[in-house]
Amino acid sequence: MQSSIRRFDNSRFGRRFLSRLRDPQIQERFHELTASCSQIQIVAYGIGSIESYETPRLQLALALRLKEALGDTAAGPIEVFDPVLSAAECAVLVLSSAARLLLTMIVADEKQRPRRSSTCRTARQCSMKTS
Repeated sequence: MQSSIRRFDNSRFGRRFLSRLRDPQIQERFHELTASCSQIQIVAYGIGSIESYETPRLQLALALRLKEALGDTAAGPIEVFDPVLSAAECAVLVLSSAARLLLTMIVADEKQRPRRSSTCRTARQCSMKTS
């Protein structure tokens, strides 16, 4: 994941994105947005397989940089959900971010029903270990 973050940071889009996030006007807009709510929750749906493809890793890198830029304005860890994530991918995402509490896995669908796949049971176990 670290190499994907570096690749994002060094890409033209990543440099422009990070530059815009540091822009005083953008920072002011973030403060205006959070005036009506205490914090912003970042949720990544349909991220894709981080093991099989670079694009999902770059999307996670973008979400991580956004959370970093929001600082205290970002509420808790980034929540990630995708039914295609394998048990191994869920474990890597949750356990690799456990020390910094950057990512958690969503273990229920939008209607708050527990998902039944083995991936979800594994993700839930990982979430409980790190909570």
